Amino acid sequence: MRLPISALLLLVACPADQDSDSGGGTDGTDAPETIYDCAALPDEPTQTRVVPGASGYHGLAFDSSGRLVGSDGNALIRTQSDGTREIWIPGLGELEQIAFLPSGELVVSAAENGALWKLSEEGGRELLVGDLFAYGVVLGPDGFIYTSGWRGISRVDPADGTVEVLGSVDATLGSEPHAIGFGLGNDRFYAGVISYTEEGVDPHLAPVFEWTVDGAQRFSTEPSVLVSALGLGWHDTMGVDVCGNLYVADFRTTNLYRITPLGAVTTLIDWQYPYGDNEGRSEYGHALLWGSGEDGWREDALYMTMPYSDNQVQEIVLGIPGKDWDGEVLNR
Repeated sequence: MRLPISALLLLVACPADQDSDSGGGTDGTDAPETIYDCAALPDEPTQTRVVPGASGYHGLAFDSSGRLVGSDGNALIRTQSDGTREIWIPGLGELEQIAFLPSGELVVSAAENGALWKLSEEGGRELLVGDLFAYGVVLGPDGFIYTSGWRGISRVDPADGTVEVLGSVDATLGSEPHAIGFGLGNDRFYAGVISYTEEGVDPHLAPVFEWTVDGAQRFSTEPSVLVSALGLGWHDTMGVDVCGNLYVADFRTTNLYRITPLGAVTTLIDWQYPYGDNEGRSEYGHALLWGSGEDGWREDALYMTMPYSDNQVQEIVLGIPGKDWDGEVLNR
């Protein structure tokens, strides 16, 4: 029987036994695993805990010093894995997703006015785009920023803020792109959606779209539907593991789904619906991010924000690393 995530959060999460080739994280003393077997993919998370000191709203990212960066709803907070916490940049207001550039600057989307900002290490702010109203913010393999929102899928030059609209999703499905991300090998680009109709929510209109991408980051003209009716169509975050499986969280069902490369769907986590306790708290997660495997962050775990539980951050041990893991992969 699969435990709800609220029960798993009661467990004390200690580093997992690293004797198997599971791609597990490091606690700073053990060497990380170098082999992962996709045939040994776990059916469900094994451990979950709240990360002490960490904050996050809709976005998370690791900086070059190994700190986890997220928003507490107003300020950006930097947290080490031991719980050491500091306010980095105050007064930013509510932010959507965030992504670090190779230069070390952070790109953030402001929810209040739709601006896309570039922030320096010293806290300086440079306006990239004034009215993009982006939700998804993802660094592409070309060093450009990819965003989602009512404009569709856009590529933003972080040097001068030039915006190129790459495409959108099928409007006849009553959807707009929301959660986005690149696939394994960066030759696919995925978009989850917010689905709606003029009359309200249609539970059948909840697709995840897929574009093919060439080596120059040129997108196929039209996306295909990877899966349809995923949850009830409010896809808040996504990510891909080293075996090519896609993970998508749906707000309306408060579930985390795993989609195989062949399109088979399983419910990995059920955060319970209707969500929230009598004070309105919920462990439902945004900002899916794999651990770095360094500085105490587990490479076999997801780090996800809990915006409905005081902007805390949870660590969910899946037993599989993310798509950018550089070890040897078997049976992929």
